[in-house]
Amino acid sequence: MDYKKLLLVAVTTLVTTSLHSTVVLPGILPTQQVLAQTTEARKAEADTLLKQGIQQFNKGQFKAALQSWEQALQIYREIKDRPGEGAALGSLGNVYYSLGDYNKAIEFHQQHLAIAKQIGDKVGEGKALGNLGVVYRFLGDYNKAIEHHQQRLVDRPNKSGTKLVKVKSWGIWEMFTIP
Repeated sequence: MDYKKLLLVAVTTLVTTSLHSTVVLPGILPTQQVLAQTTEARKAEADTLLKQGIQQFNKGQFKAALQSWEQALQIYREIKDRPGEGAALGSLGNVYYSLGDYNKAIEFHQQHLAIAKQIGDKVGEGKALGNLGVVYRFLGDYNKAIEHHQQRLVDRPNKSGTKLVKVKSWGIWEMFTIP
């Protein structure tokens, strides 16, 4: 009789502790729920690394920001978070620009642009195009710089929901926001 009670307590304890951990026991815990919790935790970790990188970048700690953003990018890719991946790629492009590695900056901004187009992120697309324009301008490739900046200014919504519109008057392109 005591043996059955001990077995019941052991099984109950095992099931209860398993519900609070990430261990998957086939037939006892739903795998999907555990994976969802793991994915959410990994996304939170990547988001924290992305924000940490921004703080480091703003303090001029470019190598530290680079490491934070590389870690964030790896996690975003693991969990297949395309918007996060795009944000990390854009940030890496900016840090490589600041470190003077312009070819890598272009490479990362182009990857950001491709993802932004793929997922329909018009704000991200505009940021990537603008950043590419800045890098090409710095390199003296003014035609590519103008091309990217012009693409950026064509009817793209920004974070506030207004749209950027380009207008050419007297041979000068100007940018306006409209609601």
